[in-house]
Amino acid sequence: MTVTGASTVSREKFNKQQQADLRQLSPFVHKTAQKAPVASGGCAGRYSAKEFAQFMQYFDPPILDKLVLKKANITMVEMISIEPHESATPLNCLNNVREYVAINGGQIQLGWIFSIIGNLALKLTAHAVVKKDDETLLCVTPNEYRNNRLRFSPDNSIEHLIKNNHLPLKFVPLIENSKLDEYLDIERDIDKLRLDNSGVVSAIEMQYMNSKASVLYHSILELAKEHTHKNDYCFCGSNKKRKKCCR
Repeated sequence: MTVTGASTVSREKFNKQQQADLRQLSPFVHKTAQKAPVASGGCAGRYSAKEFAQFMQYFDPPILDKLVLKKANITMVEMISIEPHESATPLNCLNNVREYVAINGGQIQLGWIFSIIGNLALKLTAHAVVKKDDETLLCVTPNEYRNNRLRFSPDNSIEHLIKNNHLPLKFVPLIENSKLDEYLDIERDIDKLRLDNSGVVSAIEMQYMNSKASVLYHSILELAKEHTHKNDYCFCGSNKKRKKCCR
């Protein structure tokens, strides 16, 4: 992803059709058996990045708990409208806003949008929106994963974190666990590579990062199961309550 700051390998991207596909492909998520699937290569408990993404993805939570926001030092969150500008392109928020402001007036407002993985960690993605003359905020970038409204926390200090016209990510653990810390460090390393290389992470670098992460996937999945109660939104990213989703 270029300007919005999300990784080129983000697992946040999913839609209804993909979820329907997962119902057929994932014995862990959508079948009643308690046994987790055997990972590729016959190595039980070790998954590829693709397999892991079938079981758990970043998702946009319908509700953000105040305690979660506190861990990220977020004090203000607004729900703002999404009205894509006619010439705007996806994953290009900063340039989209610059073009809108040049034509229609207003200012660039930087801030964070949110997603969660496994109810274990919060991902903050830097994002640019329009601050109109009446002080209201408007997202002008097409977003197929958030249709009409966007949860947004203004933060102009992001201006100092922009690198090569790309916006950063932040990862905030919601529990204390060494395996989770290792996993998030890998996510941070991938984002650093993206920022340092104008949005591109090479195949060789990604293969190396995925290899490091693969030894952690089983632990992260078990942590997610442990820390997701039946009335919580499911760790798999379906936006359903766990009692109606994963066992």
